[in-house]
Amino acid sequence: LRYIPSQDGYISASQKGAICIWNNKLRLQSCIDINEPAWVTGCEYLPSIRKAICCTERSICVWDNRSKGKNQHVFVIKPFENSPQCISYVPNPEGTLDDIVLFGDDMGYLNVLKLVAKDLTPKNSKDSDKRQTQIPTNITIAPDQLTHKIVRRKLHNDYVLQVKYFPELRCFASCSPHSKKSFVLEEVDRLYDDGEVRDVAIPKGVNCFEYCTKANIIATGGVDKVIRVWHPHIFSRPTGNQGHN
Repeated sequence: LRYIPSQDGYISASQKGAICIWNNKLRLQSCIDINEPAWVTGCEYLPSIRKAICCTERSICVWDNRSKGKNQHVFVIKPFENSPQCISYVPNPEGTLDDIVLFGDDMGYLNVLKLVAKDLTPKNSKDSDKRQTQIPTNITIAPDQLTHKIVRRKLHNDYVLQVKYFPELRCFASCSPHSKKSFVLEEVDRLYDDGEVRDVAIPKGVNCFEYCTKANIIATGGVDKVIRVWHPHIFSRPTGNQGHN
């Protein structure tokens, strides 16, 4: 479940592929079954091209929630070398009419996917030679057919369990269950080079995290049952921790 600031509503995704758009009173506005065999692992909304996006274990799916009836199509970007596990929207600082998302995979890579409206057309799909009446509900687009090449960098030694962009910090964060590079907090530009990144090594890794803007702290948690609290600019040691039984 994600809040959509530009729509003042919410987007939700079930594990089996039901993508729904809700208003601020939690009344259903639109819904579709993406009809993909793999489980959904995350969802977001792209405000510039005004489409919903989700990742499954095998693909990235984009849906225009404003379309109706037979005009509803799900654009499926695949295949990928690795399995997408989580996804996060990144506001475009240049203000251009494209959208940027980060997605993590099962081999520890963070991927940068930039989408423009012209990428998501039937003419750009593998089914473009079929007649309009034969266009399937799901339209497959190969990653190498996109306008912008997908950029990736290996940051973790295991699954990327969560990735999230924090506009207040102008950084993204990602975590992994591995004991080395368990948590990373860095600018998106670092994904385009091989420079050092700010990371933390935690025994048994990190399964989840969240940032509090009011207190300016980050909380991380893992299977060691310890919640650690960090200052975004001080990773030498946590400012506090609390254990669970």
